[in-house]
Amino acid sequence: LSATGGYRYSSYSIAGGVSAYKDGIEWQPIDDIRFRASFERAVRAPNVLELFLPLNVVLFGGQDPCATQTTGQCANVKNAGNATILSCPAAQCNNQVGGSTALKPETAATRTVGFVFTPTFLDGFTATVDYWDIKVSKFITAIGAPIVLTQCYGPSATPGTEAAYCPLVHRNSEGQIYGSGFVTNITENTGYLQTDGVDVELNYAADMADWGMVQAGSIDFNLVGTYLDSAETEPVPSPNSIGTYQCAGLFGVTCVPSPKWRHKFRVTWTSPWDVDVSLSWRHMSGLNFDANTSNPLLDGDCGVPCGDVSDNHISSFDWFDLAADWQVRQGIDLRAGVTNLFAKDPPYLDTNFVGASSLLFFGNGNTYPGVYDSLGRTVFVGATIKY
Repeated sequence: LSATGGYRYSSYSIAGGVSAYKDGIEWQPIDDIRFRASFERAVRAPNVLELFLPLNVVLFGGQDPCATQTTGQCANVKNAGNATILSCPAAQCNNQVGGSTALKPETAATRTVGFVFTPTFLDGFTATVDYWDIKVSKFITAIGAPIVLTQCYGPSATPGTEAAYCPLVHRNSEGQIYGSGFVTNITENTGYLQTDGVDVELNYAADMADWGMVQAGSIDFNLVGTYLDSAETEPVPSPNSIGTYQCAGLFGVTCVPSPKWRHKFRVTWTSPWDVDVSLSWRHMSGLNFDANTSNPLLDGDCGVPCGDVSDNHISSFDWFDLAADWQVRQGIDLRAGVTNLFAKDPPYLDTNFVGASSLLFFGNGNTYPGVYDSLGRTVFVGATIKY
């Protein structure tokens, strides 16, 4: 049985003083299993860009809700209801981004509990399972121009949200939020970001002679997976909170792709001839379009009801990778492999429809290259020579 703890105090010339601390405990009652749990309060002061990035007008993926409606605050907008004039070209409107010296440090409460299983009755097998829960308060980011527009013009807007958010919308002489028009969207301390889930890792190594295959080498199995239970965001802190939205299992205008389950499973054969061959299976579960949910913080971003659009779902994806390594002799090592063995294409998403076209900052070229394999089949070879 062991316990740990720690404390740190930091003082920042602009952000002020903050405290961080942690504690943890591990208990191994028998050789086969070890239990562990921890709590940590972490802090992060705003960085140089978040504090001092100059104000700049850039594009964001979305649409002007007043391009298709004349009710509410849109009644005060010039050319409201005229989609020809107010619709942002290619669903790309303007927002003003930049830093702020008024930022305070964000804090995170991280809780974990889990176990390590090493059964003495199954030689070569280990399993680790950990539940984690992370909540970041005073989350440093921008609220998001789509949310600003929703709280000013959307069906869920109230007199309070209209008073707070409508002044952030700066329209040009034609009523547009592109060209010389923009939405103010600078970095600030928003509400919170909370996420929880389970991490799993399984390992098994065996000598193939134990399976009756003499002089066949050994084989190793490794599985690393994560189940995402929730990914909740409160864009505006209390007492002026406008609610929260959930992104687990969603993608789209507001949510970056957040699959509920993803894993990597690898099988490695170590031959008696100094050659290792491995096959990997990468899996990511399917995703649904966030603007088709009933949450007004998500479905209000379209400016019009999004409906059952063609890009409302991304199916689950599987990729397979093959690699080999050969130690020719001491000092000479050759390796080769193929990633995305079956040339699985990434999902293709619409660049015109307001929802899937935005792709936030994760998207490019009609897809999410930071999430899905956009290069296709890739072959590599290499050598390491040491003398």
